Amino acid sequence: MQFPELLHNYLELIFDLKPNESTYFADYPWRNLVSDRIQIFKEKLISSETNITDKQKLFRCLLETRNLETINFAYDYALTNKLFDNENLEEYLVAYLELVGFTKRNDNIENYCQSIARHFIFNNNYFSDDRPIHTNKKQHPTWNLEADETKYKFGGILQNDDKNPFIHLVTFDEIPSGLKISGLSSLILGMHIRELNECGAIFYQHDNFGKPSKIGETKEIAIYSDLPIKETEICLAETPSRWTFQSWGSSNSRENLFRLGGEPTWIQSAEVLVCPISNEKMDFLLQLDTDLPDMENGEVYFGSGGICYAFWCDKTKVSGYIMQCT
Repeated sequence: MQFPELLHNYLELIFDLKPNESTYFADYPWRNLVSDRIQIFKEKLISSETNITDKQKLFRCLLETRNLETINFAYDYALTNKLFDNENLEEYLVAYLELVGFTKRNDNIENYCQSIARHFIFNNNYFSDDRPIHTNKKQHPTWNLEADETKYKFGGILQNDDKNPFIHLVTFDEIPSGLKISGLSSLILGMHIRELNECGAIFYQHDNFGKPSKIGETKEIAIYSDLPIKETEICLAETPSRWTFQSWGSSNSRENLFRLGGEPTWIQSAEVLVCPISNEKMDFLLQLDTDLPDMENGEVYFGSGGICYAFWCDKTKVSGYIMQCT
C-alpha cells in the first residue's frame, strides 16, 4: 500500500467492515496516521464495549501508525491487560513491535531503523536482460530513482577461500549522512555468504578503519557453493515517501529491494539481531535482494532466493547478518 493517507478519512468504516481481513496488509491503512486521528482508536482499545478480537486488531492498527507515544500506549495496555493468550507475552508483543520498526532496549521501546532511507542504484547493464519484462529490473519506478553522484564500490571479494569465501558487499569511503554510525570515517561491509546460507546469523568486529573481522571461527561449508558478487559501483537515491514501506509479497520480484536504511522488508517474522558483545538489539542498516550476478555470471542467492539483512551496533562497531527466504 503506497498511499495509506488516502484512506485515513475512512478508517472507522474500514475498521467496522474489515475488508481484506485475512491478508497481511489488512492493517496497513493506519500507517502514518496523524496524532489527532489516532485518539478515537485508542478509546476503542480501552473501551469495555470492545470485544477481545477487535481489541487485538486495534493493537495491531495502532502499531502501524509508527507513532512512538501511541506504540507505548498500545504495548502497555496489551501487556497490563493480557490482551493475547501467550505464556511469553512480553516477547510476543515485542515481536509485533519489530514488524513495524521498533524493539525493546533497556526496558524502553526504541526505533531500530535508520532515520534515512535510500535505494541502491545500479548501472543499466549490471543485471541480466534475459528476464520477462515485468521482472527485468528496469520497468519499476524504484529502479529508476534519481541517484546522487557519489559512487561506492560494490561486490567482489575480501578474502578468497575455496570452502567459504569472505565476500565484499559495499564500501562506504564516507559514511552516508544520517546513518547511526559514529567514530568511523569509512566502513567496509562483507560476510561469508556460504556460512550465512548454511548456518544462519554471523557477526563481524570492525577496526578503527572500518575493516571487518569475523567474530568466532570461520567454518568450512560443504553444501553451499555461492560465489562472490560481481564487482561494480553503485549510487544511492533518496527513497520517495511512496516507497518508504516495501513488502515482499507485493514486490513480486518487480521492485528494487536493495535498500540502505528505512525499515526491513521482512519475508518472515522480524528477526532483529542481538550484538554478541553488548547483548543489545542492533540497528538495521541495509538489505540486499537475491538475483545479484556473481563473478562467473551466475546468480547470488540468499537461501532459496530471499533477502540478506545487515545490522549494526554502534557501541561495539559490530555488523551482523541474517537472511530470510520463502
